[in-house]
Amino acid sequence: MGSKFWKTVKKIQIATGVHPYRNLDLENITLPILDMEFRYISRNDGQKELVGKGTYGRVYLGRCKGMPSLVVVKCFKNKDMKEICAEAKIMSHLSETGVVPKCFGLIQDENSEIQPCLVQEYFGQGVTLSKFLCDLRVTLKSKNCIGICLQLSRGLKKIHAQGILLNDIKTDNILIDRYTIDFQIRFIDFGCASTLKEYRLIFRKVKAVTMLPPRSKQNNQPVLRRMCSVWVMSLMQFRT
Repeated sequence: MGSKFWKTVKKIQIATGVHPYRNLDLENITLPILDMEFRYISRNDGQKELVGKGTYGRVYLGRCKGMPSLVVVKCFKNKDMKEICAEAKIMSHLSETGVVPKCFGLIQDENSEIQPCLVQEYFGQGVTLSKFLCDLRVTLKSKNCIGICLQLSRGLKKIHAQGILLNDIKTDNILIDRYTIDFQIRFIDFGCASTLKEYRLIFRKVKAVTMLPPRSKQNNQPVLRRMCSVWVMSLMQFRT
């Protein structure tokens, strides 16, 4: 790995105590830099095993030397270094809550000399709540549905207790492990997350937020608070 690349990452980590768009204050969090061998898991056709994809990146399955289990690596697109480090810092900050996948650190993207990838826990075989609910083979009892809703609500409470707003709550951003008795869940994708402190979204980022409470706008600019997240969570549970 190029030393120049990682010097840039360290400078960005120091400089991005304040997020360029969302006024984050995470300067006390240092992201681990994984200086270890990493290899992607390949399919039979030789292509990388794709776990998921979104607007700002793709997630691939892989293995880090020295780690006993498989991991996933999120490779970003259309994001600069400051945004990537800010997202990774939030995930690292929330890792100990038990409601987000563990964040292991950054590695250099093999396809980019100036951009890192985020290595994190491989949870639930990458199945989102959206895919899980659309699977016709799945039959949930009412107690299972209630249990999942309770997990989501308690998980959101833990995230708020850490001073973070997710701002992009939807079934595509929640993983579920169908092979656990209680259908354990994890929140993912923190590209729109911010500190709990009230803030105004920059206009070009508004489209990333799929649902907002009707009274969350002031002067035609969306203002997100903790109660907005509670409202969105309730709406998501009602719709599903």
